[in-house]
Formats: sequence, structure tokens, C-alpha cells
Amino acid sequence: MYREIALKALKRATVSGGRPKAVTYSISMREEMDKAPKKAKTFEPGEVNTPKVRNQKHLLNRETGKGVYFSPEKALPRDEAVAGEFPPASPVVLVLPGGEELKLNLDRFLPDEGMMRVRIRAGRSSMNPDEYASLSLLLSAHTSNDANFKQVISQRDIPVTAPIENPQFIDFHIPLADIQRNPFRKLATTFPRRDEFLHIRNNSNATGGQDRLKVMIDQVEVTAPFYEQWPPKTHTAIFFESEKRGDEAAYGREVLGRFLRRVWRLGKPTGSCHCSQGIGLNSPPLRMRW
Repeated sequence: MYREIALKALKRATVSGGRPKAVTYSISMREEMDKAPKKAKTFEPGEVNTPKVRNQKHLLNRETGKGVYFSPEKALPRDEAVAGEFPPASPVVLVLPGGEELKLNLDRFLPDEGMMRVRIRAGRSSMNPDEYASLSLLLSAHTSNDANFKQVISQRDIPVTAPIENPQFIDFHIPLADIQRNPFRKLATTFPRRDEFLHIRNNSNATGGQDRLKVMIDQVEVTAPFYEQWPPKTHTAIFFESEKRGDEAAYGREVLGRFLRRVWRLGKPTGSCHCSQGIGLNSPPLRMRW
């Protein structure tokens, strides 16, 4: 059991080979508004139904006041997308009232393992100190009429504190190997359904009044596997640069020496140490030479 846990931890912390190609989705609310069907119901500022629509999920051009009911199409990865490269903030936003969620169909292209980063550029419609809003993530799949699931995958809600005039970036990091996935996503057939849905939910206490607080989102990016750098810090923290890298035995002793001192909080080695093998209280000590 110890060996299995250790190997799993090392597999997650270390890498080999070249940097894996990431799957990246980039969802622009300006593009979504441009793609809205011609028959989609729109509204202009001052229309009778505008106050009612204002408290429903919709796309809004903040400069013109024009809005449109929003039903997103299936999102597909973009080969040209570069993780972290966001366009300038757009006046076209998704208006997300409290208790509402943006549901994105990511199809079946997310990898099985690795870290998924979901980056959202968002701001508040109001800075009323008595109202709060925070975002959470959920993942769902609908494989058939009688088989589906939906689960919260974010470890915590992240507050939205910036005004929409100066929006903030909200990042979620989700280990894909740790969450429930659609078991049919690799099938060649189209049934059962293979797609997976990402939900961005606004959790807020602002539930009454026409001008209650809403979250406004202009861009969403989903990328996996995501690495801040390559090799990742978890790898270089173990396999650090050294003049001894050309000598496998010497470098191995150096790596293990530093790793063991950190794990067991040992002082600087002076020759040898005695460490319990972890098998039982009566086990003989394990003598390790540095």
C-alpha cells in the first residue's frame, strides 16, 4: 500500500518527455452574441420586459444596452488558442444572476489526467456591500434519459469582488483524475452520450429587487493539462539542477539525500542515519549511508 501510494504521488509530481499538448477552449461572450440565431429573442433598453429579463441569464452589450437570451452552443477546443492569452476586456458580457449558472458543453476532449485550469474574467454589476457573489464549478454528464450525474468539483467558492469596469481573473485548478467523468467519453458510437458539461454557478445572497447584484462574465478559458512552467515546480523540486547529473549514482544520492532530509526534517547528514522501515515496532533499523 505504501509503495502504491508513493508511486502514485511520484507519477503526479514528476514528468518525462516533452511538454504535453494542452486542450484549450476559449469562450468569448462577444463571439457568442455575434453567433446568436437571427430568431433569438432580443431586447433593447427601455422595453417593457427589460426589468424582468434583467434578472435572467442573458448576454448584454453594456455600451448599447442591447441584450439577447443566451443558449450556448457546443464548445470545441481551439488549436490556435494559447492558455492565458486573453483579448482586451469586452463590453459584451454574460449576465449571471444569483442562483443561475452557465452550462458549457465541452464534448469529450478533456484528457483523462492532469490539472484542468478554468480561468474566468468577471466582475460585479454592483458594489453594494450588503450583497455578495462567488463562483463555483460543477461537472455533469447525461449519458441517457435514465443515467446522469452532476457534482461540485471546485474545492471552494471564489468571491467576485471587482467591479465590471475593472474585472478580475478567477482561476480554478481541478485534478481531472480525482473527479467523476463520463465513462462513455471514449466510445466510437454516439450513444450513450459521450459529452461532458462544465457549469459555472453564481452563489449569491442577492435574490430580490430589479437591480440586485449579478456577476458579469466576458471570457472563459478551459485548458488541460495545465502547467505554469515546464518542467513543473513539483518536478524540479525533486530533480533539481546539479553538476552531478551526468553521474547517475552520485546524482541519485544527492536527490535522495535532499528529499529524505525534507521528508523527515533531518539535519545536515554527517555520515549515516538510522530510520525505521515502517513495517512494525519490532523491525530492525534500516541503515542508510550518504
